[in-house]
Amino acid sequence: MNQELKPWRLDDRQAFADLCNATNHAYLTMDFPVPMRQADARWWLEYAVGNDGITGVFRAVYVDGEIVGQVYLRKMEQAKGQISFFIKRAYEGQGIMTQVVSDLLEEIKEGNWDPVVYAEVYAKNHRSIRVLEKNGFIRTAIKKHVLLCKDGSLSDQYTFEKKI
Repeated sequence: MNQELKPWRLDDRQAFADLCNATNHAYLTMDFPVPMRQADARWWLEYAVGNDGITGVFRAVYVDGEIVGQVYLRKMEQAKGQISFFIKRAYEGQGIMTQVVSDLLEEIKEGNWDPVVYAEVYAKNHRSIRVLEKNGFIRTAIKKHVLLCKDGSLSDQYTFEKKI
């Protein structure tokens, strides 16, 4: 299995929409509409392509030439960068995202990025929590009943951090 990270391109609209529609929607933030339409995908890709290397690092995850996931880091306030990622359901549990997060962290070490990276995840999102832990992130906070789930329920939010 050949995997690599590549910057998003504006002509990846259909692939991005397909990716979002093939991922576990339960843990996507409310920023990502379900279903993802091409117009929504265009908005996100314009943001990602326009800000790549400026306010963040936005990467498509390829496996054997197919876009199967996304990982990005955005500069936030207080000298911290926020990492976020997701992958198609068919590729979950194969260690792909663990390696992808590691690769992105290595990429940002070489640039002028924030010294602390954090992630906010749904408490029930055990796979993402495991990816973060395997990459050396430590849980630093728990917020009770603060995340609105796609099904309308509230979830606890965990914050994980790592110094790079």
